[in-house]
Amino acid sequence: IMKLPTLMVLTLVYTALSLVSSSIFVPVPIVKVGNDSEKCMFFNATISHKGIKSFHTPCVRISCNVTAQEVEIEGCRPTMNPWAYTNGPEYPKCCYKNATRTTPAKTL
Repeated sequence: IMKLPTLMVLTLVYTALSLVSSSIFVPVPIVKVGNDSEKCMFFNATISHKGIKSFHTPCVRISCNVTAQEVEIEGCRPTMNPWAYTNGPEYPKCCYKNATRTTPAKTL
């Protein structure tokens, strides 16, 4: 079950990515893992400094900046050609599901 603060962040992220831009920066907690390596904690996942993780729900790519204590969340841009990607489980391949064009999807 998703906690209310997480749901609020996801709603904000989805709205920002859908309406305005393709990426936003979000402050996150930094956690120490193993031999004092620091990682960003977001979406119940730990991401290494300068590391990248792609997700399906929501369809985003998240990159970590431990120094700035934030993640960059990149989503499907309105100007992105959704037909340039095949159907797939993670960003950017899941962007085609967000397409609003009336032309049929091309299979690559």
